[in-house]
Amino acid sequence: EPPTLDNIVALIESSTNAADLHYQISSCAQRDVREAILASTLSTGADPLTIVPPHHTLGALWIVSARLHIPSAPPVPPDYIGALCASLNREHAQLAHERVSMLTSGISSLSLQLDNPAWALMPLRDLVYRFPPSPSCITTVHPFYMMAVHRSKSYSHARGLLLDHPIEYLDTTLCPELSHTDCLNYFYLAGIALTLLSMSHRKQYLQQALAYFEACITYPGTAVSAVQLEALKKMTLIELFMYGKTTPLPKYTHPQLLKLFKGTPYYHFSAGYPGAPHLCREIAEKEHQMFNEDKNASLVELALDALPKWALQRLTHTYVTFSLEDIAEAIQLPDGEVVREMVLEMIAAGEVHAVISGDGTVSFTDALTQVSRQQVDAMLLRAQRQSDALAVIDARIGRSREFLTKVRA
Repeated sequence: EPPTLDNIVALIESSTNAADLHYQISSCAQRDVREAILASTLSTGADPLTIVPPHHTLGALWIVSARLHIPSAPPVPPDYIGALCASLNREHAQLAHERVSMLTSGISSLSLQLDNPAWALMPLRDLVYRFPPSPSCITTVHPFYMMAVHRSKSYSHARGLLLDHPIEYLDTTLCPELSHTDCLNYFYLAGIALTLLSMSHRKQYLQQALAYFEACITYPGTAVSAVQLEALKKMTLIELFMYGKTTPLPKYTHPQLLKLFKGTPYYHFSAGYPGAPHLCREIAEKEHQMFNEDKNASLVELALDALPKWALQRLTHTYVTFSLEDIAEAIQLPDGEVVREMVLEMIAAGEVHAVISGDGTVSFTDALTQVSRQQVDAMLLRAQRQSDALAVIDARIGRSREFLTKVRA
């Protein structure tokens, strides 16, 4: 005879051992029967959540996750969910990792039902910080949180997580429900969020955005995902804007990805950048609708705006002196006065070292590198921190049964 919800609530109230309680609830009946019981009310008609407090992580997790996934179940008060996530006991939650995944997807669905995507931000971010050993350990919560960030357009809400806690590892024993697609989506959405933040914060987060896009592009898999191709498109445009060129993809990138990319206008745009300004502008105009549909039109415009400066930078590698008019012709700008203004801006910004004479001749000079003692100390400290972080990651990999099995094979 299956238990009643009254029995389960009594167990929750009297239990002093979380592992035993988790086993008793999970094995009390077949899954479908158990979920229906958990999503019901007490024999008196009372709501069990009035008895089980939100800080009782295991009990609340089992009941709330069941109710969020059964349409006929009594609604769960959003404030109760917020309190559960804010007070989550890490050890108890890790015993019931499947219920955390259910809670996560349930929160996402509820925010859509409430027509309030921003409501999901706090409970999901609390789960990101409180469920895994570290926010740098990716879980099923991470991609749902980033989806909430994008749905609500609250990109600054994720800034601290994305900048301070880049993903370092995953633990399949902690979160076996985590899929390949979950990881790709998180890295891709994280890269987009930082890119959008950069548009309103002087582009200061683009370097970190590139790291997330690269993580998406190089994430191992048997086949190439459409998400990886989209990440490569965005990464290419950002690199052109930031560096004037693209960097070679890591050797462990899926070879099919580059083949697919070479069939897109993005590849031809990057191949002509910055040496063929006319070709780049022609591609941008011809493929404007596609760039717009891909939501990359703004990145294309950024790259085009920076193109003359990168073309001029390339000239400094070949010529010591050049007239303003010759530069205008070489990089396809209207006239020498436009070039003069651009060169002066670049000199002021430290982007080029040059002198413009009275006759309109530009003389390029090498930059004088000056490094202070404080800069040296800062670089050494940064290197030490990176070394310590790599040692931690190396130790985790060394304890990975899956990794050791592959190495021994």
